[in-house]
Amino acid sequence: TTKSIFVQVLPSSGHTFGAREFKVKLLPTASVQLKNDELTVAIKDVHVPPPNTPTLVGLQPPTAAAMQSVTVGWSMPVWDQPAGMAPTQYKVQRSFFGEANQAWGDWEDAGTSTTTTVSMLNFPTYALFKVRVRAANAAGWGEYSQPSSEIRSLSICGDARQQGAEGCDDGNVRNGDGCSFSCTVESGFYCAGGVTSPSNCTGGCGDGIHTPGEACDDANLVNGDGCSASCTVELGFNCTHPSSTVKDVCTSVCGDGLQAA
Repeated sequence: TTKSIFVQVLPSSGHTFGAREFKVKLLPTASVQLKNDELTVAIKDVHVPPPNTPTLVGLQPPTAAAMQSVTVGWSMPVWDQPAGMAPTQYKVQRSFFGEANQAWGDWEDAGTSTTTTVSMLNFPTYALFKVRVRAANAAGWGEYSQPSSEIRSLSICGDARQQGAEGCDDGNVRNGDGCSFSCTVESGFYCAGGVTSPSNCTGGCGDGIHTPGEACDDANLVNGDGCSASCTVELGFNCTHPSSTVKDVCTSVCGDGLQAA
């Protein structure tokens, strides 16, 4: 006759199963004789291991309809996967670095996926964050991966916040006002602020570059030569500027009844 034997295998405290193989010794009784008194039992861990550390896949700039999105991806380590125990779902969490208190925040859910990538939508501008991920299979959820390295979302030119590689941000994407459409300081301008308020850009009076905010610029800050120390045309003078990169030439106007210095 044939008998079925059920062996329950439980892990001890603090122990995690991997693939194991062991032998079971069977003892005969007076009424039962065994043809084989030793059995080989193979067990496999059905719990999915933590994924490998996630990495940045891409940053998608914002559109007119939505804020920017951040895509991260990961892979699974090689494991002796039992039949029917492949990962079926993944959960991603993120933690932001608080610029105000200079500390990492609590982990928060950021999305689920059935593939090894996930896109997090409506992401904050120029945020510093980390992500971690865990997998689930028919046996339930596994442990979280190691956190990713620090990731920065994109800075957005024109949002009145100077961040990242931006040289200025005056809250618009126009050229000619000192801060260009790509948030670089335009030639002949000086821009201040931009961290807690929009950049304030003014022409560099006295640098010989005629900018929209100046009536003249003769490459000095001397009064009485036709172009004043504040780059305004002085009374009795006429100033011309051949180009924005050539200093203005100011001459007195003869016959206007005003005697220039």
